[in-house]
Amino acid sequence: MRRNRDAGPFVGAGTALLLALVAGCSSGPPPLSGKTVTSRCLDTSLPVETVVSLFGVYEGAPGPGERERRADEHRPMRVQVETRDDSGPEVLILSSYEPVIWDVSAVAANDLRGVIVYGYYRSELAGAPAALPVRHVALRRADDREAAPDGAPAACGEPLSVHEGGLELEALDAQVTDAVGLPIAHFAGAYSTARLALDDPRPVDPDEARRTADRPDRRPGIEAVNALVAGGAIRLATGADIAAWNAKASAQLRSSRLAPFVSDYLRTGDTYVVLRGFTVPEGMNGARARNFIIPEGVAMPVDGGSHNGYYPMAGGQCVGPSPDCRRRDRAGLLPQDGSFRPKWRDNPWGVDGG
Repeated sequence: MRRNRDAGPFVGAGTALLLALVAGCSSGPPPLSGKTVTSRCLDTSLPVETVVSLFGVYEGAPGPGERERRADEHRPMRVQVETRDDSGPEVLILSSYEPVIWDVSAVAANDLRGVIVYGYYRSELAGAPAALPVRHVALRRADDREAAPDGAPAACGEPLSVHEGGLELEALDAQVTDAVGLPIAHFAGAYSTARLALDDPRPVDPDEARRTADRPDRRPGIEAVNALVAGGAIRLATGADIAAWNAKASAQLRSSRLAPFVSDYLRTGDTYVVLRGFTVPEGMNGARARNFIIPEGVAMPVDGGSHNGYYPMAGGQCVGPSPDCRRRDRAGLLPQDGSFRPKWRDNPWGVDGG
C-alpha cells in the first residue's frame, strides 16, 4: 500500500485499524468452510463456495486478420472468457453451437477447479492447466462427417447450446446443477463474439430491437385483421405489450436470474392484443397467420384450425404452432434433479395445444 505523504509520519490508531480492515477486505475471497460437494460429471470434490460460471455463444467471431466463417463450413474461432479475480474456486461451463476454441488463459491463474464444454460441434480448450478436470459433451466433430468422441460420462448430460436466456438456458441450468452439484451463479452470452467477460453489461441484441420497434402490419391477410380491429376485437401490439409478455414468461423460469427470456417470434407488425372474445376468420394460415397476446381476464379466440399463435399473459404461456409453443412441457415445472432432457433444438414451452 502506498504511503500517504500528506498524512505525515504518524497515523492515528483508529485510522490504522480502518486501513487494516480495508486491506483485509480486498485481499481476496473469504476462507473456505471445508464443506464440499461431489461433481458427478467432473468426478471430483468441490468446495461448496465454488462459483459456477456459464459462457455461451452461437459461434465465435473472427480475430484480427481472420476471415468470416462461410455458411457451409464449421471452422472453430477463438473466444476468450474472463471471470472475476476474487471469485475463489471456479468451475466454467462453456457452450456453443459452432465449434469454438475457448481461451481460458485469463481464468487459469485463478482457483480454477474444472471445465465442462457443451455444444453441437466439438469445441477445444486453450490455456487450461494440464491436470484440470475437463469434460467435452458434443454431438459432432467440426468436419461434420462423424460423431464426436464419447469422452464424457452420462452424468454430464446433453450437448446443449445456449447463448441467451430462455428455455435452453433453463434446461442447461438444471442439467449443470445435477452434473456439477452446484447451480450456475453467473452467465455471459452473445450470438457471435471473440470475448466474453462477466463484468461486461448485457449486449444489446439488434434483432430484439427490431422485433419490438413499432411498425404497421403489411403482411398478407390484412383485410381480415383490419375487420377485427374495426370491430374492437383486437389492436396492434406495441413493443411494450411484447416486453410485458416476455417478462411474464421470464418469471416462470428459474434461469431468469441469469438472463431474461425474449421470444424470437413475437414481433410488432404481426402481433395483436385481444380485447374481447372473437371467432377466428377462415384462411389465417401460412403468411396470413398472426400472433395474439391474450390479457388476463380476456377470453381466448375460438379457432377452428388456423396457424395463429396465442400468448396468454396469465403465466406467460403459449399455444399454437410457434416454436415458442412446440412442446407441452411446462417450463416452470422442469424437474429439479436434472432429468429433463429436451431433444436437440426442440423447444419445451407451452400449454395445451401446439
